[in-house]
Amino acid sequence: MKSVDVSFIVPVYNVEKYLADCLDSILNQDIDNFEVICIEDCSTDHSLEILNQYTKKDKRVFIIQNEINKGLSYNRNLGMKIAKGRYIYFIDSDDKLCNRTLSQLIELGDREHLDVVLFEADHESETNDLRRKYHVNFWERVNSYKGIYTGGEIFAKFVENGEMISAVWVQLWNRKFLLENNLHFIEGILYEDIPFTFMALLLCQRVCCIREKYYIYRHREQSIMNERKREWNIKCLFVGYYYMLNFWIMHEFKFTYKVNNSIESYMSRFLNRIQRDINNNNINVQYNELIDNFSIKHLYQIIFGNRLTGMLYDNIEENIVNDLRRYKYVIIYGAGLLAEDVYKVLTEKDIVITSFAVTDCKSNSKSINNVPVKNIKEMIPLKDDIVVIVAVGKKYSKEVCEYLKELHFPNVVLL
Repeated sequence: MKSVDVSFIVPVYNVEKYLADCLDSILNQDIDNFEVICIEDCSTDHSLEILNQYTKKDKRVFIIQNEINKGLSYNRNLGMKIAKGRYIYFIDSDDKLCNRTLSQLIELGDREHLDVVLFEADHESETNDLRRKYHVNFWERVNSYKGIYTGGEIFAKFVENGEMISAVWVQLWNRKFLLENNLHFIEGILYEDIPFTFMALLLCQRVCCIREKYYIYRHREQSIMNERKREWNIKCLFVGYYYMLNFWIMHEFKFTYKVNNSIESYMSRFLNRIQRDINNNNINVQYNELIDNFSIKHLYQIIFGNRLTGMLYDNIEENIVNDLRRYKYVIIYGAGLLAEDVYKVLTEKDIVITSFAVTDCKSNSKSINNVPVKNIKEMIPLKDDIVVIVAVGKKYSKEVCEYLKELHFPNVVLL
């Protein structure tokens, strides 16, 4: 089997207006040794006719036709299975690449033996309204990330800087890495880029992030993200959360404390996003009949059905609550989901929480429910008037309690 430098995977569905621009941007790159795998997903417009024209004039372009519409994730997974390139690049068929840029990415990947090269994108908008809406470039990182990182290291930096970008079209992947780690897209959902990038990036050993823009994203009224119902969007986000959580449980032991802390912060923000979408759209959390998988549905009920909070509420005895009222300052150590649940339960019992405490403020939000998140060391001068409630996972609770003891906090409660 003859190897090629890059396999471009191009899912195609009803993009007759943009498809030629997309394919031309690939064929005009400054490399020759590549293949363009176009998966035609039962378009009802003239997309297939356009593809046929390109296969006749360039043998590097070939078509796979689905018998029924399969969706974006299925098409990307299929493209990965048959790809022969040393690198894989996922491009949406209504977008395009910047001219003559791929050789730079391949040269960097080869020289540094990278699992993935991350870069940036520009955008185009069809209407004045869309131009105003997207006047900020969402795919431009403010911070510089010079050097080579592990996936965990770059993930922690992205979370710290609020620059986690999941779109796969700003990623050039080493095919061998993807195959060895059995990475694929979750089928049947939207926002499939998010769990894919989360899992793939955290498994990487060598990552480079550059500031150049190599991709042009087209904002249009009929893009995939604009078509689906709000409830379906929320369901897809939650299914993605479930798979990311399961991945984290399976691989947590591989990551450092800092990386795990960053993952916890990211996952907490992700759940908060889902909760905001539920609240803003006035959606009943019981709508989860949209979720077919039993274990996903169960987790959904635990989180959004208030079972976890209810269990916690029942387990905090009244004498503990009365004891907390004796202290001038009540601090919750932790900034994840458990800490938020403890906050909710205690505030319902009329306990005023002064602040949340952590060891590394950079990896966490500045506030939770408008309560500040502070470095625990800032509170040492007030330690005699403080009670610290430890609200972290079981794996780290002993370590945190020992740390608080080293800092001479006399009043520590482990729920």
